[in-house]
Amino acid sequence: MKLLTNPLALLSLLAAASSSVVEACYGSGIDWTSLTGGDVDGAIRHFCSNYATKTYSPRETVYHCYPFPENNSGDRLEISVHNNDSGGARGVIENECLWNLRHIKDSCTKGGDGPFGYFQYNFDPNSGRC
Repeated sequence: MKLLTNPLALLSLLAAASSSVVEACYGSGIDWTSLTGGDVDGAIRHFCSNYATKTYSPRETVYHCYPFPENNSGDRLEISVHNNDSGGARGVIENECLWNLRHIKDSCTKGGDGPFGYFQYNFDPNSGRC
């Protein structure tokens, strides 16, 4: 195992880790692994490329509900991004959106939310239709 000896590299690593903290994993509800008849990672990709990558007004939220299966006869995955900045418009970069939502998904089987930069990301699997 090679240790980081460059102080700048270590600081960069620590800054990245501290800016990507899941604030809350949900303790109830369904596991995202129980969503059937669709592709959870595909829903994240679709949300980030079609809804999230825009300029947000202060305190604006973008939300979309994905049915599982696609005929809306089962459960749902709700995804949203919220601009926490009250003072200015902010933009979301697609790769950051993908990373942040996947980070929540991989950290919280029942979904969760977390602040990443100026934005609050939410990944929430639920029972029932959209």
